[in-house]
Amino acid sequence: MKTRKVIASFIVFLAGLLILYVSVIKSKAESRLDELAETDSSFTPVSFQFNGHIGGASYQVAVNNGLVYVATSDELTVLDLSDPSRPQRVGCAIYPAVIETIYRMVIDSHYIYLACRGNGLIIFDITDPLHPTLTSFWQGAILYEGAVYRNYLYGSSLGDLLTIEISNPSQPHLISRTLDASSTSNLLAGLVFPI
Repeated sequence: MKTRKVIASFIVFLAGLLILYVSVIKSKAESRLDELAETDSSFTPVSFQFNGHIGGASYQVAVNNGLVYVATSDELTVLDLSDPSRPQRVGCAIYPAVIETIYRMVIDSHYIYLACRGNGLIIFDITDPLHPTLTSFWQGAILYEGAVYRNYLYGSSLGDLLTIEISNPSQPHLISRTLDASSTSNLLAGLVFPI
């Protein structure tokens, strides 16, 4: 019983510290904004409004034809950007398995490729962009990075360079694995190929 009271008192103490900390930070921020407004006549404070959220952690974001594709921990979410101040959720697709982390999302004209840690490669058909359709789920290796060039997806897997043929996206298959291709993650990071 005494232990519970001590724990409860400690929790109340921590909550009080947190409230104090937040109020000090808020006060400092307001003070800094006032200083900026006094010293710079062109300074205009900006306020932000929370407009909603998408479920799960967001790992990757890509824009294609006015739509934003967000790879969360639970699903591929499609947002319409017609009004940039209020993106609207217009579609989604659930993953075929529990996803640990999505390291890279690559979009070409009709497909989205998700390189997943612990899961491999997930491919969605976005011919109908509001209704992404699962095309395939390849579990041949952990993928950290990916880049598409013509009919191939080049991916990094634990230091190895993988070449996966995707000419038929419903049946991707590994055609080569270059062992210990030093720093393939760095090589492929941000790499853009013409499609």
